[in-house]
Amino acid sequence: MREKLQLELTDEDALALSNLTQSLTWNTMRDFVMTNRECDEMLDAVRKLEKTLTEHGFRHQYGCFA
Repeated sequence: MREKLQLELTDEDALALSNLTQSLTWNTMRDFVMTNRECDEMLDAVRKLEKTLTEHGFRHQYGCFA
């Protein structure tokens, strides 16, 4: 069963998460899981979060907020 999550964030929280999502890579996350599949699933979830943050105007790029 799939559930949708709803989350309220301050602008500061959203910017912090945006910075985090853009710095995470498959190799970085691979250190924290047991299998490649788990890593792929984590990265997919992070990319969904990153996409949502970007769609709402929270995107960190090249040292400045866009």
